[in-house]
Amino acid sequence: MLLTKRPSRWVVFSAKYIGSLLFTVIVLFAMRWRLGTWNLEILWFISVTVLFFSFLYSFAVLLAVWTKSILTAILLTLLLW
Repeated sequence: MLLTKRPSRWVVFSAKYIGSLLFTVIVLFAMRWRLGTWNLEILWFISVTVLFFSFLYSFAVLLAVWTKSILTAILLTLLLW
């Protein structure tokens, strides 16, 4: 029954953030395993990823509200990307 309900925006944003954080940690451990050194500069990837995708998301929402067309918003956001 829970799968039929739409997730709230807060859950979607949290899932995206936790997903990018988890991806970064996995890459960090994979680099340690393959290269043998810790490269902590990759942790900057977390903030840059969140910032970049929040810009893309806000651009897509602006276009969707402005044009009232989801397809146009998606295509123009992909073009911007």
